[in-house]
Amino acid sequence: MIASFLENIGGSEWHACIAPIEGKLKPELQTPSGFIRKLKEDVDHARKASIDELLNYFADSGTENLDSRIDEFTSELRRINDAAQLSLQYDLLGAISNYPDLTNYPNLESVQSVLRSPDTSRVAYQRIAAILFKISNQPLSQGNKSNAGQAGESFTRAILSSVGLIPDQHYREQYKSESGSDTDVAFPNVNDFEDSKLEVLVAVQMSTNDRARLTSSELKKGVVGYVITGNGLKASSKVLKDIGNQIVSSYLDANIKIVCHGEEIKSELNRVAGLLNGTSGKDELLIRQKYFSEFALSFEQFAKKMRRFRFND
Repeated sequence: MIASFLENIGGSEWHACIAPIEGKLKPELQTPSGFIRKLKEDVDHARKASIDELLNYFADSGTENLDSRIDEFTSELRRINDAAQLSLQYDLLGAISNYPDLTNYPNLESVQSVLRSPDTSRVAYQRIAAILFKISNQPLSQGNKSNAGQAGESFTRAILSSVGLIPDQHYREQYKSESGSDTDVAFPNVNDFEDSKLEVLVAVQMSTNDRARLTSSELKKGVVGYVITGNGLKASSKVLKDIGNQIVSSYLDANIKIVCHGEEIKSELNRVAGLLNGTSGKDELLIRQKYFSEFALSFEQFAKKMRRFRFND
């Protein structure tokens, strides 16, 4: 146990206390069954419950104002995800101090007693905090790298839910193909590796730039392909301008359509039209203009197209 070291962490011999405290706390914080994993699971459970509540508002809600509703949805989604991340990264001491039952983590329970005690000196508190932050920094910083991908999946589900489409009933998520990468969304709902039964495949990215080339391995030949992107949404860091001409040209050649916020499509077409008044690079700009005029769909337009799969049972 580390009680004696915690008692002396605020004294003149504090250097000798650091390594023993750190050694005892590391297994209780960093292991797969440790407190950090437990804390993440608790926070993630609350985060997912909040997202599910948001998604419920879209169930069979229709397509009226769908693009603006998705814009608000993704903004709230970002707020929820950011709040979860902040609570993990910046309220660790509060989480440890207030956690109701640390019986499974006896050394951390001793730390909790010290953090709660009014007799703990400021110096001791600061040194204990520094040890906890050092141990927890790496696992906490790695925790939410998948949030952007999950956000893309969530707002795609919201779009499809608006016209009554249900995952595992009308479509598949994370479809496994006979070749290539897993695909985010597949229509209709078929078993993995039944490529011959596919009609539509959809790749989803919350923010799309030149990394959009990665979707080419997801969208198979002979199947209608779409890329849904959050570009242009308030919650996204990208706009359609950030998708390079080479990617746009490859999508046009492969007959891959892009789905994004309707106002962003208009904005990009206006931007391209303004550039066409210049004298250079017109060929690429004309291709870009053609693509976003003929191959881009708003969220509302996409939802209406996919609605037919609701009645294919």
